[in-house]
Amino acid sequence: MVYYNQKRERESRPNKGLSDMVNGCKPGKGCIMRTKIKMSMRQAHAGAQFVGTAGYCEMWYLLNRREPFAYNAGLYGWNNDTYYIVDSAGNSWALSTGYRNTQGERLPYEIMHEYETKAKECIESSERDKILRDFLAKVAAEYGDKYRYGRF
Repeated sequence: MVYYNQKRERESRPNKGLSDMVNGCKPGKGCIMRTKIKMSMRQAHAGAQFVGTAGYCEMWYLLNRREPFAYNAGLYGWNNDTYYIVDSAGNSWALSTGYRNTQGERLPYEIMHEYETKAKECIESSERDKILRDFLAKVAAEYGDKYRYGRF
């Protein structure tokens, strides 16, 4: 049953698309809605050259304002998110951050903490992206074979 006020509200806002319903978007501004895809860890890591893991919120400033590509969930709920990133050397990375089921080697804490403090001081998201790409390139250069996909 549609009440008069609801019908009137629909008529005053014709063609309200799904992208306009996202929080913070205004109709006609061209907002893009992104959703995470539920994947197994094997599927999520398949396209990357390197795989690294970090705990939940350990890379909060580095990954701030980035959308995860995929997530993994199991019997007890959400396990982790997976981000696809290309570093400054051109290597593709799959980074898993979360509580459980993260496959791959943990990223070195000392280096991650150093770059995390650099990202904390940045205001622009483009600067954070550059810091993240430099961090991943440094890890790939120093510990390359340890994080290569297919090693585990």
